[in-house]
Amino acid sequence: MIRPLSRTALTLDIVGAALLFLVLLPMSLVFYGPAVGNTATGGAAIAIVVIAGVLMFGGVAIGRLAPGLALAAAWVGAVLQMLAGFGPLPIDFAILLVLYATAAWGTRRVLWWGFGSALVGGLVAALYMVVFNGVAFGSGSGWEKVTAGTLLLVLGHGTRLRLGVRVALAGGAALTAHPRGPTAGRVPRR
Repeated sequence: MIRPLSRTALTLDIVGAALLFLVLLPMSLVFYGPAVGNTATGGAAIAIVVIAGVLMFGGVAIGRLAPGLALAAAWVGAVLQMLAGFGPLPIDFAILLVLYATAAWGTRRVLWWGFGSALVGGLVAALYMVVFNGVAFGSGSGWEKVTAGTLLLVLGHGTRLRLGVRVALAGGAALTAHPRGPTAGRVPRR
């Protein structure tokens, strides 16, 4: 869905995304590039990360105009980044901005796609960092490292799930606390 957007708002979105791209992409390449010993950072890998950054910040630029397309662009950029062999980079900040755009300006369906993307993307990123990118805990064997990463993953999702259940239960209790229901005391519109 493409929303109507004023020329000024679209210009501000594009300029803001371009400025963030110009600040965060060099940081991503300098701090995580060949100088720090990353073996995955050949010329092709760096070109792929630049393309991924263009896609992600392109999504930021069109976030208000077309939140669904912005989400798709962010996903393609994230997958390209992982295919290039990079872990989390500063350009990934764009993903948070795109997720905000899906929640703020998207339809109900796009909002739920953004919510699902946050959950699935977090799981994919965690698995990628633990299994493929070699995030390690201690000096154990590969299986022990995967087990430690999986434990952190389960604990993190379990904490969020318990918090979500508590919030939902508290919200339901607040709605049913009034003897006549949640709409008691409101004057009906004519």
